[in-house]
Amino acid sequence: SSDIVVCHFFTVMKLSLIVFIAGIGQAAAQTDLEEDSGYVKQDGDILGDEDGLENGDEEDMGAEPATKEGFLAMMTKKIDGDSDGKVTHKELVDHAMEKNKLDMTISTDEDLQEWDTNKDGKISWDELKVGMAIDEEDTSPESQMEQDNMHRKFLAADGDSDGLLGKEELNHFFFPAGNEKVLSVDTENELRILDKDDDGKLTKAEFIGEFAVDQDDAEAAAKAEAEFEQLDVNQDGFIDVHEFKDLHTGIHYVKHTMKEFLDLLDGNKDGHVTPEEAETHFDEATDHEAMHLWFSGNDEL
Repeated sequence: SSDIVVCHFFTVMKLSLIVFIAGIGQAAAQTDLEEDSGYVKQDGDILGDEDGLENGDEEDMGAEPATKEGFLAMMTKKIDGDSDGKVTHKELVDHAMEKNKLDMTISTDEDLQEWDTNKDGKISWDELKVGMAIDEEDTSPESQMEQDNMHRKFLAADGDSDGLLGKEELNHFFFPAGNEKVLSVDTENELRILDKDDDGKLTKAEFIGEFAVDQDDAEAAAKAEAEFEQLDVNQDGFIDVHEFKDLHTGIHYVKHTMKEFLDLLDGNKDGHVTPEEAETHFDEATDHEAMHLWFSGNDEL
């Protein structure tokens, strides 16, 4: 089902998030990588605190962790929040979401510097439109709706109502999951785009029609239908704005991915992963999507 979520996430976040791995938009980081992250340079050495990205390494952010030690350090020092020697599903999810938030914050800093043409430390609506290459001359209904949604999101992110987005407000604009008001507006915006009959919720046909574009693709349609059933928590045959919010933020995908990852590492199936289990299943873990959530982009967390 992750294929459907990946496709969806790029669809609904195309103007609001910088591309990240496997469906959760995430910015390419420009900061140094810590030694225990397990990244490798071209020569195979682990990057230390003083080693930056160099010689084009930033183009290879999806590299596998260099060592088993790097992976274990990440699991025990970073993800095991209560340091009890057991990594739970919640800790896996929380860390992935925090890492995504951190990477988006880094991207926000870069966008603020680039788009702030008058150098007042904030982004106006006009500056944002230029930065995001919004084509105001496109008068098609789809484009007008997109621009209207973007402006509603801008206003929601403008917490002090001064008509400008400061650093924190701009981060909320790009990472709505960090602000409930912006998240609600953004979710409603995207739901409205998909909601063809304007009843405020998605039918199975609307959902499948969005993600299984080629109706002749039975496999894609089946995956979309299965995804719909998972998201329809109250089983009323619709996806409402609250159910859609989990998909829109990416938390649905992260929970699903981390559940698979935990099951892969959890040798005795007791619901958590110990360092011993992580070490035993390291080779299997390196190919899992969850690894990309950590071993790509910024690794400050």
